[in-house]
Amino acid sequence: MMPHMVMVSFTSFSPQEQCTLQCY
Repeated sequence: MMPHMVMVSFTSFSPQEQCTLQCY
């Protein structure tokens, strides 16, 4: 749960980063 929340936060500021995080 905690890691997921962090991911969402990071993807919130950058759409491109989301793809990278999702890819990982």
